[in-house]
Amino acid sequence: MNKKLTRGIVSGLIMLTSMSVAFGAGTKFEIKATMDSGVTIKYKDEVQKLVDVNGVTKDPIMYNGTTYVPVRSIGDIVGLDVDWDKETRTVLLDEKITVSLENDSLEDIMSAVYSGVKSDLPMVANTPVTDENVKYFLGIESLNGAEALASEAMIGSIPHSVVLLRAPEGSDIEALKKEIKEKVDPRKWICVGVERDEVIVDNIDNVVIMIIQNRIANEIHESFLNLNNENQ
Repeated sequence: MNKKLTRGIVSGLIMLTSMSVAFGAGTKFEIKATMDSGVTIKYKDEVQKLVDVNGVTKDPIMYNGTTYVPVRSIGDIVGLDVDWDKETRTVLLDEKITVSLENDSLEDIMSAVYSGVKSDLPMVANTPVTDENVKYFLGIESLNGAEALASEAMIGSIPHSVVLLRAPEGSDIEALKKEIKEKVDPRKWICVGVERDEVIVDNIDNVVIMIIQNRIANEIHESFLNLNNENQ
């Protein structure tokens, strides 16, 4: 008979990534367990599949009368971000922020981008981009009907500038990205900055991101690209 796991049990789940399981602080021992593909996982009355980040199915494990399921798979089902801190051997659960790139505000999208960055971020402040200040933030002369938001470090000695731009329908996004890449000033701060080839300009549909950061630019970029998966 299939066993059903309901929402109320989610808080009791632990992750089994191998045949070793950790209990408490530093206690580890080998166990014999059985993989059981007959267990049914239901959430909000719908049958769910347990899959890893690569889409590979992961079966629950039976051990000593208890059913264990991978916490990352359950996190995906119930809308939680799951991370693993190797140093402290801690599973980190946090609320997953999802946004609509088409309909949500640029402030919400910026927050979603930052929420996916695990490294320390500087203190930042958001500034609406207008035709009057767009050259400072993006190097271009006019927004041409686009809306944009800049997020920059509150301390001037830190080279950190992330700008989101939502272009009007039908815009030539590739030409816009090329212009920003060529014209934005990557060394507009006193004594600090990055090289031009380190400036990241990318897009998801008509939402363009420009990143100047000397330490975690790639991590910010990856977090932005992950928003595309959430909108599929």
